Amino acid sequence: MKNTLLVALALVVTVQVSAQKENYTNAPNIQATDLLGNQYDLYAQLDSGYTVIIDVMATWCPPCWSWHEAGYFETMYEQYGPDGTDELRMIMVEADSRTPESLLTMEMSGNTAATTSLGDWTEGVTYPIMNADQVAGDYEIAYYPTIYAVTPNRMVFEIGRNTDLTTYQAFAQAAPGLATDDADGLLLGFQGDLVCGEDVDAKVRFQNYSTQPLNEVTLTVSNGGNVLGTETITQTLAPYEIVDLSAGVIAESMFTNGALDLEFEYTIAGDQTPDNSLLAENIGLATAIGNTLTLEFITDAYPVETAWSLRDPDGNEILSAAYTGPTGGGGADANKVFTYTFDPMNEDPACYDMRVTDSYGDGMGYLQSASDPIPGYRILDGTGEVIVEVNLYDDQVFDNVSETGFKAGAESSSTSAPVAGDIQLYPNPVNAGQAINIELDALTVGGDVTASILNAVGQTVHQFAPVAASSKLTYELPSLPGGMYMLQLQAEDAVSTLRLQVN
Repeated sequence: MKNTLLVALALVVTVQVSAQKENYTNAPNIQATDLLGNQYDLYAQLDSGYTVIIDVMATWCPPCWSWHEAGYFETMYEQYGPDGTDELRMIMVEADSRTPESLLTMEMSGNTAATTSLGDWTEGVTYPIMNADQVAGDYEIAYYPTIYAVTPNRMVFEIGRNTDLTTYQAFAQAAPGLATDDADGLLLGFQGDLVCGEDVDAKVRFQNYSTQPLNEVTLTVSNGGNVLGTETITQTLAPYEIVDLSAGVIAESMFTNGALDLEFEYTIAGDQTPDNSLLAENIGLATAIGNTLTLEFITDAYPVETAWSLRDPDGNEILSAAYTGPTGGGGADANKVFTYTFDPMNEDPACYDMRVTDSYGDGMGYLQSASDPIPGYRILDGTGEVIVEVNLYDDQVFDNVSETGFKAGAESSSTSAPVAGDIQLYPNPVNAGQAINIELDALTVGGDVTASILNAVGQTVHQFAPVAASSKLTYELPSLPGGMYMLQLQAEDAVSTLRLQVN
């Protein structure tokens, strides 16, 4: 048994050079002959309205065999397959090109993939089993087993191994159904870069949810009803085709006062179901301030697969950890909260990057009991308040790496002062061409104040003439398109930024 495991581990290393098929992308069709001689067509199953679970495995793979012997998929198929609630379909695919089909029905102890099988994989299985080498390339298999769910709209999602079989049923019930000939689309999720300290790409993943080609779609991003960006794409999208669409770039300065509730909306000609055209996303990461900050990292049931590193704004690694335990899960490091401390490098909040890797590639989605802490990490300030919290349990598959950023700075008794202790802007919202009033209480500066108006992408669209600092400033707005802007006041070394809504 020990020799078999060593051979299997060596084979796993050779297959991990590629990346997994990305979630929310189109599933390649699988057309193959199963072991009973029946012709199988994945798209035909999807066009019948079924969500299909695909178990991509190799005959030499110990985790594949352990999962197979436990009988979870056989039970799932009985409950939710054609003889149960008829919600799911299931296939097993041996995808290692080195392995002959004959090894699916026998046990053989060899020293290579071509001569190793851990048993008869057909025993007790009633769903189709096939040897299909092309699946490894089409689905970019990086490790075995890989479990995919493919929904009727031909969208692929790596769902992983779940002992709670209702997970698969729930996925099928929540999946989009069959498309029609009517013009329609789906917004599948936000795709912009959330690393702090950078502008945000207002990008979302879109699917042509129709059996007919789509030639034009317009994407708009708004905040509180104010349009921040829009873009019309004129490219022909095939039925079910999935693409990333961007409505432009939102400047980091727009997040000065905190996170923004962004609304993405698509419009296409002849849309018969406009109620599914909206996607809401809250964008903006909190800032941690303190001379010593705390990082808490929570492992899952397979800690040996997990490692992470925290890097400062210069790219230097300031904290890192890797955990130990049996390859089968458990051990002293499993489902445990680990605590670390670090000091921000300077007073001004700057970007820190947190990078978590999962060597097995199935994320951190496993608990030993319902009472275990949720895997992920959080950043706490000196008072114990949680400033940043990332839940990696719900994000079970993160393509081997999960990366995010947050801002952190040290406390100081003498921080750079704003233009005034308190600033009031009115009216706000304001009509273009109308005068705005700014009341400044407890001025921190003398000399002249320069006011500028910046648009959503950080460009200066108007600059007012400098005026002497006083407790009340009045400016007459130029003619501006309606939307969200930033009013920036600068005097000496002080800067204050206010959000300004123009009707």
